[in-house]
Amino acid sequence: MLFFWFLGVIFLVSSLGSPVSGGVEAQSLFLIDSPSPRMVERKTGDLAQTTSAETGAMPLVANRTFLTVGLADDLQVTAGVVAVNYRDDDFYLGTVAALEGRVKGRVPSGSAVMPYAGGIYYRDDLRWESYEGSLPNVASVISPYGDPGWDLYCGVTSPMSLPLLGQDLPLLATLSYARTIGRDHFPDSEGYKNRVFLNLAPVLWYRSFGRARATWVVQNRATLWMERGYMVEVLPQMVVDLPREAASFHAGVGLPALGGGVYRFFAGFSARIPPASMPREQAFITVTDLFFPPNQAVLLGPENERSGENRRILRRLYRDLRKYPGYTVLIEGHTSFVHWNDPVRGPREQEQVLIPLSRARADAVRDALVELGIDPARMRTEGRGASEPVVPFGETGEQWRNRRVELILSPPEREGS
Repeated sequence: MLFFWFLGVIFLVSSLGSPVSGGVEAQSLFLIDSPSPRMVERKTGDLAQTTSAETGAMPLVANRTFLTVGLADDLQVTAGVVAVNYRDDDFYLGTVAALEGRVKGRVPSGSAVMPYAGGIYYRDDLRWESYEGSLPNVASVISPYGDPGWDLYCGVTSPMSLPLLGQDLPLLATLSYARTIGRDHFPDSEGYKNRVFLNLAPVLWYRSFGRARATWVVQNRATLWMERGYMVEVLPQMVVDLPREAASFHAGVGLPALGGGVYRFFAGFSARIPPASMPREQAFITVTDLFFPPNQAVLLGPENERSGENRRILRRLYRDLRKYPGYTVLIEGHTSFVHWNDPVRGPREQEQVLIPLSRARADAVRDALVELGIDPARMRTEGRGASEPVVPFGETGEQWRNRRVELILSPPEREGS
């Protein structure tokens, strides 16, 4: 399995793709077979469909369909159905084998930490096959989708970053606990009914193709049964985002690394469901907590000591902009004034220093938002320098309020207007 890691590092340091950074966002955070560290916006939704072909003693094809709806900015609900078709089934679409419901939020509000809880109800009849392998004392194999009962689970997921080769490697982490209730045969003993899942998924590579983007993630999914040992599965997957984040496609494989012997092959899509109605008025966002070094436009990276904090602010800003699909965005940079009361040096400072600096800072914000997934065609930038202060320049203790970035969001024109 180290092959996928070595190949990812080669991609990382090559010129074929963009350098990986902590800014990978948007649909690219979709994970196959694990809750993903992303949230849909309030009054929007997401429809995900994944088909998997699984080998083993009972080969099958499973179709998973999930609908997620944002109830609030930091709260969403998911409902899903799993239909399974076994090798000997006559009905192509298979049997509805499981129903799932899940609630996920952010704690605290606006943070990257996302706890979740849910349950899976298995409703299919018991299915089993005679075991023909080499393990001792095993007479039959039971399908994990058979045997009616519940799996109740809770966990937490979050995007993280790992320093690697001078870059911030995005790492998607998920930790959860599950308890089986009411299933008499699967699992077949109490030791299997309590288990912990740990999923570490580094984003090894991504590349933009115009307004589309491809992202390569390698999930490392470990399952620990409280009394019966553990299993590790590696799931390399590719996610392709379409322009304007309307949809994404994903494909991958599940490879047994430690324990287990089932190979899985996945393919599917995720489609964004826009809100039923959008606000038509102009919107304004003022950001005063982004940090730039004095007289510089460096927003991220080792040259900015508060790069990590800036990245969190940009992710929050990205989520805000996604609430206004189709809106154009004017990003204005504003600065404070040193020679505000000097009639000679003041105008020179404004034209030669402050306007170029504020424009460069606005450009840096735009570039960071593009990296996160906002369509660059929606955005333009301007540098205002110190021409529009919000507090008088003489109030030295309040000058931080003048050093700001403002975003003006304009709605799309109505047809026929």
